[in-house]
Amino acid sequence: MSEYLLVFDIGTSGTKAALYNPDGTLAKSTTHSYEVHYSHGTARAEEDPADWWRAVTRGCRELLQDINPAGILSVSFSGQMSGACFLGKDGRCVRPHIVWCDTRSVREVHELQQQLDAKKTLETLGRMPSGFGLAERLLWLKRNEPDTLRQTDKIIQAKDYIAYRMTGRIVTDYTDASATYMLDRKNTRWNDESFQMLGISADLMPEPVPPSACIGKVNASAAAETGLLEGTPVVIGAGDVAASAVGAGCSRPGNIHVSIGSSGWCAITSDHQHPDYDRFYSVLHAAPGLYVNEMTLNTAGLAYKWMSDVICTAEHEQASANGQSLYTLINEQISHAPAGSHGVLFLPFLAGGNSFEKNLLASGAFLGIRASTSRADLLRAVPEGVCYSIAQIANEFAKTEKINGDIVIIGGGAKGKIWSTILCDILGKPCRVARYPEESASIGAAVIGGIGVGVFRDYAAAETLIQYNPTLEPDSQNHASYRTRMPVFEKAYRELSGVYPDL
Repeated sequence: MSEYLLVFDIGTSGTKAALYNPDGTLAKSTTHSYEVHYSHGTARAEEDPADWWRAVTRGCRELLQDINPAGILSVSFSGQMSGACFLGKDGRCVRPHIVWCDTRSVREVHELQQQLDAKKTLETLGRMPSGFGLAERLLWLKRNEPDTLRQTDKIIQAKDYIAYRMTGRIVTDYTDASATYMLDRKNTRWNDESFQMLGISADLMPEPVPPSACIGKVNASAAAETGLLEGTPVVIGAGDVAASAVGAGCSRPGNIHVSIGSSGWCAITSDHQHPDYDRFYSVLHAAPGLYVNEMTLNTAGLAYKWMSDVICTAEHEQASANGQSLYTLINEQISHAPAGSHGVLFLPFLAGGNSFEKNLLASGAFLGIRASTSRADLLRAVPEGVCYSIAQIANEFAKTEKINGDIVIIGGGAKGKIWSTILCDILGKPCRVARYPEESASIGAAVIGGIGVGVFRDYAAAETLIQYNPTLEPDSQNHASYRTRMPVFEKAYRELSGVYPDL
């Protein structure tokens, strides 16, 4: 009988169910989508947790169609972080889940920033209120929905809700708890002072446990709905940022991984929080004693999609007429331009500046266009601009951290060679692309699940299971060209920063 590690990645727009062999090979996966409900412009973003559960049960039954459920060694989870799911004493949700991108609590952010001791808060909790932490959301609810808090028994994260439905036990893990910014990170317990300041009981929070904790077994109700066997071990898992670090094979200090999706990030595994709390997002790593310090890009693959929609109408028509891949056609055009795009620069700030610049008014721009500029130059400049932004972050890490090993690239952008090759040449360092670049969070959850049930001894032992494509080596000539362009890219942003408010 074949054996598998089953994982569910509870994302913002859908849930991915996947089966992995214990050697790290992806056996099967499926994704079921659901909606984010926006209101009041885009300030409020909510989801119905029942949609997550439906996605889990449907995905699970699909995966088990020709699989003996007795071969499932563990069930584990990863999921969207920095949200808030409100459970009543009867185990039902009191209100819709508040999604991480919800920004309704702007007023509360300013108030809390005035009240808190910044140095103490940053050292203990990891970040000041920014609009994405739990404290400001609880204060908003206290003022605007007091009945919600009165009816709530526990406040949990997305993956925790599914774990609860599977086992009947309500817990969270250290990584998700750290992203609420109400956890004392050194002691991995809720910070009483934070709750006292809000006038809200810390009893609303679930017990925080290690990501590899086996929290129970699949109960009879969940077994009936999912097709799993009652008694299958359930491991809590980790938030998606931490799970992705594990799935990228970055579980040692100094390991860097880059994610290129619609948005993106560059992250380093470290034994301490990054000292620049204002710009770096930091959560606990799944491995004990480590952190994931990251800086985000609001625009990564989003810039490529914008380019394909606005500039590449000819490629759209050709792809539609001939049944060809749109991205293959676009990437062929990009390959016709040299490194540096004949002097064309693209500033990739289509959704404001990234956390390196922290300028919400920043916008995108092409610079260096001449009569000799070709379409290929414009197209290549787009991924180059995004990769310059990533390189800025990686260079910032190098100022304070010792880089350990090759840089790992994950996310949808890593599926083709263009993004990975350009980034490798700009960084001037060897890079490895994950074999399953869009599955890093679920692979990480599988590793954590395997540790929880004793399939793997620890995170170091599990690293050998992470699979990569052949290592990319930088082209020295291209790197030399990009090295001269990088300061120009940085100067262009600085010089235009005074223009953005007037646009």
